Amino acid sequence: MVQGKVAVVTGSNSGIGLGVAEELARAGAHVAINSFTDRPEDHALAADMAARHGVKVVYIQADMSDGAACRALIDKAAAALGRSLYAVCACLA
Repeated sequence: MVQGKVAVVTGSNSGIGLGVAEELARAGAHVAINSFTDRPEDHALAADMAARHGVKVVYIQADMSDGAACRALIDKAAAALGRSLYAVCACLA
């Protein structure tokens, strides 16, 4: 159902958001994971998820309290993964 589609999951470098991103990738979706941090381990998480599930996964830093950053997140995800955005999942604490 989601194979080949593009999903953006916010708050997804840990907890529920990470679980949602993992399941979307496992089902074959290309996924943009996100948090407000921008550490090497955030990018490594994306690379590991991509390798394990055979899909494209990118990490994009953005502060979800900033409207411009939210819009930029979607634009960057579309540029990196394709314009066929299927889902945006907000997983914020």
